[in-house]
Formats: sequence, structure tokens, C-alpha cells
Amino acid sequence: MRQNYVVYLKNVIIFIIRVLKLLVMQGKYILLASFVLIALILPVGASTNKIVAGAPVFIGETNLDISHALDNCRIIAWWPAGADTGRPAAKNITLRPLNEVSDVVNHYAITPAEYGDYTGTWYCEEKKPLKAVFVITKPNITIRVWDLDTNKDVSGTTVLSTTNITYRIDTNFDSALQWKYRPDVTPADSIFTVKLTDPLGRSLPNLYTGSSGASGAVILPLDAAPHISSSPYIWTGGSSWNRASRNAQGEEVYPMGTYVFTANQNLDGIPASYKAANITNTDGLVSSSARITFVKPAMVTSAATSVLTRATTGPATSSGESLPATTLPVAAQDTPLSTTPVPVKTTYAPLPGCIAFMSLVIAGALAVWPKR
Repeated sequence: MRQNYVVYLKNVIIFIIRVLKLLVMQGKYILLASFVLIALILPVGASTNKIVAGAPVFIGETNLDISHALDNCRIIAWWPAGADTGRPAAKNITLRPLNEVSDVVNHYAITPAEYGDYTGTWYCEEKKPLKAVFVITKPNITIRVWDLDTNKDVSGTTVLSTTNITYRIDTNFDSALQWKYRPDVTPADSIFTVKLTDPLGRSLPNLYTGSSGASGAVILPLDAAPHISSSPYIWTGGSSWNRASRNAQGEEVYPMGTYVFTANQNLDGIPASYKAANITNTDGLVSSSARITFVKPAMVTSAATSVLTRATTGPATSSGESLPATTLPVAAQDTPLSTTPVPVKTTYAPLPGCIAFMSLVIAGALAVWPKR
């Protein structure tokens, strides 16, 4: 399937080059050529709704095209896991009346009311041996705050502002962006959105890798629309976020406190489907949030020094005088932490797919341009 998609892209590129060559040969058609190029490179929507036989589908999906998966099957059936499929099905659904044509299979809905209690494989009941039509799956999405240095979940904890953190998403929706299950899906498709808010409730679409005017400092776009075709997904660009950054006036850009990452999914209208079914607890189904609290290294150092001072003060005598302070050995973990900011690497966000594709087309057109 992927090979066919690559061949398709090559044919599209060749076609675009030929059209541009014909149009641009006449100077007055340059504007028309630009419109043709833009129209051809824009991604086509609704490319996640067509499935193949046996594909995972999710409770709440609407407008699914299951016609190819059915292969003219009219009645689908479900058995509990491990049950004898030679016995009558525990649940069956007739998709269309006998000898009638229906468009329902081209715009099918996996409603919570009808399928919520019947997760697992559904088969075509009319054909033997049984053939899987689709696999009903309960949605799952979880976002975590991830420590890239220790490779562990630090959600809900307090860490130094210099900690290399990012976000990680674990989900079963990755199958909805895989060609083997949904042949029309494209790399431009994204069913996920990620948002980051600061302690003041402000949204942070961009992150700074250093202070204003600093050498190599850039504005790093938050990976707010990740294409997740394999789970877990870890945004590695988060390691370049420098929370010690200051603006041109020397003010701190990122106040200490609690930051919140929020992930949402919108596969084929699932959020609206749950809302229509009056399902309000959709945490982990439609959305997920994770918090992290940042403190400055100096704050931790001051607290450790205070504890050490109290521990080394001698007890008072009966006359009220204090005994000489006892010097205690300081363990390695009690050593005051450095307040020197950890250097961060500079990364650059990749170009959007449409721009990269446009560049490829223009380069190809220039390569075949007749020399005069």
C-alpha cells in the first residue's frame, strides 16, 4: 500500500511539472499556474474514514466507509472472546434489508449505544469461514510530561527549571494513521492537537531556546499537531525549551509554577459523538492532561542550606546557652545545586509538508525548464 502511495506521488509530481511547463511558457498564465499548483498540493480531507477488512475502529467514529471491509456482507456478528463461533452469535446487526441497496455502509457510525459493550472482532455472519469485518476498540489517549534525561514520567511532580522535559503521548489511535488499515490516509493528516499553558493560564504556541539577542537563540514552535502513526510518541524538540529565557527588556519569559500539557483527538467526529450520547467523562478517551511544576535551582539550594543550618546548631543547656555547633558531613546529595543554566541545543522546526512539497515541484520544474 505504501509503495502504491509513493508511485501515486511520483505521477502527481510529473503531472504538475508538465502543467506548469505548458502554462508558464506563456507569461500571462503565470498567475493561473500558481493557482493550479496550490490546488494540487492542498491535502484532501476526510482521508481517515475508509477502512480495510479487519481494521481497528473506535467507539464513537462517524461517517466511516466500511463498504470495502464488508465485501457485500449484509449481517455482522459478535462473539465474546474465547467463545465458540460455531454457536449462535451473542450479538448481530443487520446493515441493510435483503435485496435492497443502502448507502449506510458508506457513512457508518460506531455509536456508543450500539457498540459500547461489544468490543473486539466483528465478523460477516453470512460467510463461512468467518471473515473479520472490523475490530471495535475503546479509545485511549494519555499525555505525560517526560524527563528526557532519565527517560521517565515526571507528571504531577516538581522539578528544577533546567530539567530537560517534553511531552509523551501513549495512544491506540496510531492505527488510524497507518496505511495498512486506512489506505487513504496521508502524512498531512493529524487527528491530534497539543496545547501548553503557563501558570498564568496563557497558551504557549512557541517556545524560546534562549534569551532575546542571545547567539543561536530561536523561537521553537510547539509540536501542536503531531502525526502519530506509532505509539508512544515523544516530541524530542522539547529538550530545547529554555525556561531561563528573558525577553528584550530583560524580563523572565517563563514564570516558575505549574505548566499544563493537554492533548485532544478528533478522529471522525468522536468528541461530538460522545457529547451526543451524554457521555461527559471523556478523560483518556477524547482528551488528556499532565502537569509539571518548575522551581529555580536557587530555591532548592536555599532550602537545603536552611535544613543544614538547623541540623548543625547545638542543643541548648539548662542555663539556656547553646552548645558549640557540631560539624556534620555533607552527603553527595546535599551538595548545593549549581544555578548555572544548562546549555541547550538549538533545533529548528521542520517545514510544513505543503511547503516542502511545493519546493520539490518547483525544483523539478526548473530542472526540466528549456534553456534559451
